Amino acid sequence: MRNNNSFAITEQHLKLIKELYIENDDSCYYGSPVVNPKRSYGNSSVFVDIAKIIGLEFEDELTEEQEGSMLYLHRQVATALQICLCTQSFRVGVYKKLHPYNDKSWVLVEETQDDKN
Repeated sequence: MRNNNSFAITEQHLKLIKELYIENDDSCYYGSPVVNPKRSYGNSSVFVDIAKIIGLEFEDELTEEQEGSMLYLHRQVATALQICLCTQSFRVGVYKKLHPYNDKSWVLVEETQDDKN
């Protein structure tokens, strides 16, 4: 469930957030903590890393469809992380943005059970 003002955080999102590689980027001004863009989850094969972290069973290589699903999930992690930081909580559930132009206005509206472990 996602539109600009609502988002459902799943157990998969939380598993991926836990594995993010955070480092300091001192390339401008005072620097900033950032996720390593090449090795977001540890290795250079982002899709394979995601598949392993979420427990997806696959042969030697991922199919195009699986890679597409991994990319979709990977792109959702930014919103999930913003919500977790904003709410100071890492909980599965449906969140709503109270102010459409304020990415720090997320609140939990429904805690859910997630079947995707």
